[in-house]
Amino acid sequence: MGALPAPCPPSEGGGDVEPRDRGQEALRFRLRVLAGALALIALAFSQAPGLLTFDTKFDLVVDPWHYLERGLHLWDSNGAIGQLQNQAYGYLWPMGPFFAVGSSLGIPGWAVQRLFMALVLAVGFSGTAYVARALGVRSHLACLVAGFAYALSPRMLTTVGTISIEAWPSALAPWVLLPLVVGASRGSPRRAAALAALAVAMVGGVNATASFAVIPVAAIWLLTRSGGPRRRSMMLWWPALTALGTLWWLAPLFLLGAYSPPFLDFIESASLTTTPTTLFDSLRGTSHWLPYIDTRWRAGGDLVREGYLALNSGVVLMLGLLGLMRRDNEHRLFLGVSLLVGLMMVGMGHLGPVQGWFAPQLNEALDGVLAAARNVHKFDPVIRLPLVLGLALLLDSLRAPRPVAGTSTPSAPSPLAFRSVSWLAIVAVLGAAIPGIVGRMAPAGQVLEVPGYWEEAGAWLDDRGEEGAALMSPGIGVAQFVWGSTNDEPLEFLVEEGRFGVRSNIPFVPPGNIRALDAIEERLTQGRPSRGLAPFLARSGVQYLVVRNDVIKAPDIPDTVLLHQALDGSAGLRRLVSFGPELGGSAYLLRDGDRNVVNGGWQTNYRAIEIYEVEAGGPGAVAADELPIVVGGPESLLDLADAGIVGEEPTVLAMDADPDVAPSGPLILTDGYRDRERFFGQLHDGYSATTLPGEPRHSSHPTKDFYVTEGDERWRTRALLSGARSLVASSSLGDATGAGGARPAYSAIAALDGDDTTQWASNPGSAERPTWTLGLESERTIASVDLVGGVSAPTFQSVRVVTANGASEPVDLGPAERATVAVPEGPTSWLRIETVGQAADVRAALAEVDVPGLTVEKRLRLPTTPAAWGTPAAILLTAAQDARTGCVQVDGDVRCLPGRDVAGEEDTGFRREFDLTGDASYDAEVWVRPRAGTAVEEALLEDLPVSVTSSSQAVPDVRASALAALDGDIGTAWMASSGDFRPTLRVRWVGRTKVRGVSVSIDPSTGGRLPTRLGLTYRGGSTEVEVDESGRATFPPVRTDFLDVEVLQTDLTSSIGFDRFVTPLAAAIGELRIQGAPFEALSPPEDERDLGCGSGPDVRVDGQVFRSRVTTSSARIFDGEEVPATLCGSTTALSLDEGTHEVSVESSDTFSATRVVLRDPDFDPSGSTPVPWAEHDADSRAAEAPAGAAVLAFRENGNRGWTASRDGESLEAVRVDGWQQGWVLDPDSEATGPVVERYAPEAAYRWGLLAGLITGIALLLLALLWWRRPPADDPRPVGPARIRPVLWTAGAALVVGLLTGWAGVAVLVGTYVVAIPLGRRYPDVVEALLATTVVAAAFFYAVRPWGNDWAGASAWPQLLCVVALCGVLLGVAEPRWRSRMNGDSTKR
Repeated sequence: MGALPAPCPPSEGGGDVEPRDRGQEALRFRLRVLAGALALIALAFSQAPGLLTFDTKFDLVVDPWHYLERGLHLWDSNGAIGQLQNQAYGYLWPMGPFFAVGSSLGIPGWAVQRLFMALVLAVGFSGTAYVARALGVRSHLACLVAGFAYALSPRMLTTVGTISIEAWPSALAPWVLLPLVVGASRGSPRRAAALAALAVAMVGGVNATASFAVIPVAAIWLLTRSGGPRRRSMMLWWPALTALGTLWWLAPLFLLGAYSPPFLDFIESASLTTTPTTLFDSLRGTSHWLPYIDTRWRAGGDLVREGYLALNSGVVLMLGLLGLMRRDNEHRLFLGVSLLVGLMMVGMGHLGPVQGWFAPQLNEALDGVLAAARNVHKFDPVIRLPLVLGLALLLDSLRAPRPVAGTSTPSAPSPLAFRSVSWLAIVAVLGAAIPGIVGRMAPAGQVLEVPGYWEEAGAWLDDRGEEGAALMSPGIGVAQFVWGSTNDEPLEFLVEEGRFGVRSNIPFVPPGNIRALDAIEERLTQGRPSRGLAPFLARSGVQYLVVRNDVIKAPDIPDTVLLHQALDGSAGLRRLVSFGPELGGSAYLLRDGDRNVVNGGWQTNYRAIEIYEVEAGGPGAVAADELPIVVGGPESLLDLADAGIVGEEPTVLAMDADPDVAPSGPLILTDGYRDRERFFGQLHDGYSATTLPGEPRHSSHPTKDFYVTEGDERWRTRALLSGARSLVASSSLGDATGAGGARPAYSAIAALDGDDTTQWASNPGSAERPTWTLGLESERTIASVDLVGGVSAPTFQSVRVVTANGASEPVDLGPAERATVAVPEGPTSWLRIETVGQAADVRAALAEVDVPGLTVEKRLRLPTTPAAWGTPAAILLTAAQDARTGCVQVDGDVRCLPGRDVAGEEDTGFRREFDLTGDASYDAEVWVRPRAGTAVEEALLEDLPVSVTSSSQAVPDVRASALAALDGDIGTAWMASSGDFRPTLRVRWVGRTKVRGVSVSIDPSTGGRLPTRLGLTYRGGSTEVEVDESGRATFPPVRTDFLDVEVLQTDLTSSIGFDRFVTPLAAAIGELRIQGAPFEALSPPEDERDLGCGSGPDVRVDGQVFRSRVTTSSARIFDGEEVPATLCGSTTALSLDEGTHEVSVESSDTFSATRVVLRDPDFDPSGSTPVPWAEHDADSRAAEAPAGAAVLAFRENGNRGWTASRDGESLEAVRVDGWQQGWVLDPDSEATGPVVERYAPEAAYRWGLLAGLITGIALLLLALLWWRRPPADDPRPVGPARIRPVLWTAGAALVVGLLTGWAGVAVLVGTYVVAIPLGRRYPDVVEALLATTVVAAAFFYAVRPWGNDWAGASAWPQLLCVVALCGVLLGVAEPRWRSRMNGDSTKR
């Protein structure tokens, strides 16, 4: 583009100039542009000097050549356990080579990043300045101010330091336009088209939407030219040559679209991306959604959170709009159309108080057929260019006015006006760019260097081989560590040969793989050891677990102590090696004798990286003689492994099996693939409860869940209601979008389960007033409703009951309060409970809603299997495993943290319904887990002549109960509830003894306050005692058989969270010693004992009740271990007939059921044979299947692009486990060769890159060599096209309606009615007033920025912007009306 002739408009003084003078003028302009570019380079290098940022792709900083080599392949064998590369080819030009060359020259990585930032800024600045010059702007200052306004616009400031590859197309957009502007008046039109096409090719193909955004303005320029050979030549050649220049990334893009998983369904939704695309924000350039939610985007965050910046931007907008309104602006049609098109592309899908006519439909389309263009903010250049060019034209017109249409002489120049407005523009542009000027374009989380221990870990994994994958844990949205943010996972750029996987928020893998990873994350998040975890990891191709203890602490990242509890307690996993320094620290701090705990005691030292080995993991393939069918999802295989039903053998899920063909292996039925809603923005705790019929969606994603196969509704386990037609709440904490993560136990059904300890709680993040609505099966007369307030209800909660006959009187219903509410007489088919007199964002909570004579229950119905498959060999019914006790084992101690406990959705029991296609007999197995409460404590002390109870307990874990104070282990502690104002331990024993003192102690790591003053009650009296520094207190001896220990005063220990928030703690006692009591410690014995029939849950099968018994030890109960229960009686066999069956489980007071297994007595799990790869490369594999194998599965993500053969014969593909690539083999075949699979699209991908390289070089040669020659003919220049005022006005009304609806059209009409007659007499005043309204809109944002009753959610600022937009619309058409009204000819 350096070969483009410099535009040579008249000099700043106007008039004709000699060629020599024009050359000097052009040289001065180039030097000034160069000076401006140098200033921007200096600005770029002032951003976090010496530090790396997560800009775009961290691989390019660490190892760019390796990343470029990977970009030559469509399939990436290393990442995500096998994946399609997401537009990696786009980095092949120009960004990738830029970084690669910089690396080869030895330039530090941070400096290469700043050089690219400088390149983006300088290219955008210079291109805009040259376009302004080409459009006839004579003032150098005006061109330079426009260039700075563009290069430092809000979008550029937001993206150039965080995702500069998205800023790069914006920078090149002026250069795409420039050749066409020049070509409209002189030179070869073909060469102009070629140069414009070359500029498009320079954009690259990292993001197709952003790349396309450079096209519209240039296309509009051509469309708004008058007809002629020059225009026709450019319109023909430019698209054709652009195709040549972009073929290198268009061909791979089409292949990517053909073979990629539906990842667009799982990322940000259109309702999120269009939220900040209000009319004002679209005009301003703050339409990118990420700065609104990600505080690491510092410059972008400042722009939306600092009000004064909105005012500065408003002034820049005012001046730009005023330039578009000017009657002496001959390009106002081109610029006005560009502005309108840009506003439609960015803002037409916005939903809010001011929205376009078809905004809901477009929003829906952006989640559907237009999903690729969902990030509409990428079209900002279509808005920004006309606005900054309008600014340049305004300043130029003040410097040297031009004749107004219909006149022959310009108005007199006004040096004062020029200087004043120029200074205003300079100050406004610089003021709006303050975040960049003060060095905040570089995002937060900067990195000095990647720690050496990560490089050591990567090298260690590379040395271990290439088949077994390394799974990084915990899963995190983007890579953020205590040493900085890379966004990209470190193993991605540190491992060259090894394979790895991770659960992140941008999953470019099959949905089945995501579900499998979520199942693993669920176990680790809950800190729950699992017997099936290691086999499940092995079947997923995982050989190593890389535990990153150096990740940041954040709400959606599990505590590392939970991960270690789960991993260290799971058989088949062992800690192998560690890297890096110890991180963490002591769990408590001592200063001047005062103690404070860190994160409630959930803190210890771990090496930065720990690698666990999956002992059975490793080989890259597995073979089996049969292929079981599992009715469930990939996550069901982990539950089946926990139950011992499957191991590592490959399976096929029901949605992938032929319903008319009998399976080669056993049929296994589960309830795991449940119809739930998933909030994709939450990696952990993002699932709702199984949704009820008619329950509305609460997330805005285009799809409800990570469905394994689109349209697999038949295979989902669904919820049914009995006793009611429907149950709908406005919101609940059990929704997928629940604040702080979904809590399914708080769903609407909890208010109907007959248990006052459970509750429905509304989601305080919802904008709707809390309501709870029950639809009855038929009309009935209800006289009254009994209500119980939930434990989390506000003390001032007031509710009323509404039926078809009206509303009841409001009643107060605080926590645990009861009320009987009389309802209006008459039959009703529904009832609704709603809050009264409290804000919509205040939580409501109901523990129970009791309608006399009405019983409502929820049950889950399993899928019905085809008759051809026969009856299941095993049926697994699993309770929702979402409960957490709030306690974790750290360094041998049990540390409990109130607030980390989570109620389980099905702690009290569950109901399931399924069909059998024939008669079958099963052995029943029941597994249980201890519950919290008095019954458990009594069970632990049943054979001892002692009892101990408490007034309260902070968390539902027996290890935090009263017994913990007497168990002889200071590592456990009784922890009172924070709401207990008289925390008391009550100890009883048989026989009176002489008691003379007590002692209390606590482990310093325990998150509780040690008592310093006690109230003691004993038989015959009471006393108060002070506890000395050693924890002892004495008193005159008394004879008693009980002692109540009330905590009257404690120390002042608090918990300091990782967010530095200080939380006061409640009373706690690690060990209580009673001097003179007939016991010292009550350590739970490890001897197993039969707790008797009825100690376990009751199991009801088709109405027949089977009681169960638990045989276990007190130690296992105390530790909360999962143990088996057996049905009482002489046999556990169940005979079930063909038809529908119902199994319900009701938990006992002591144990909660976790799962029920119905197993055919003859069922034996299938076996499998691990098979190592014989050979492999990036896009092919080979493995030797053993003789007689019926299936061979490669343990990586499957894709329909894979093909396979054996001895030259093609093999049938089968999806294994819902996501892996498998191949059906003929056990009787004589073939003995290896199974060779190849990724078929790889060849087309490579040929596409090669063809694109050839066509790109051809375009370059055409532009720089052949078409550089003077044209044989020189078509006459083309000027602006004309448009009929009536057509323009109709089109303007249409555009305003599409952007702002009828309200905007009304403002348009009103503005026209007032502005047109006034404009005849005071045109300059009217234009100024119309433009100033955008500053008034900016004032709203200054007063109410994002995070503080955001002005974007208000109608007034947007309607004021419509007024300003009307000035631009009038500027295009109104002068012709005026001339006609004055009786003048409109001909020129």
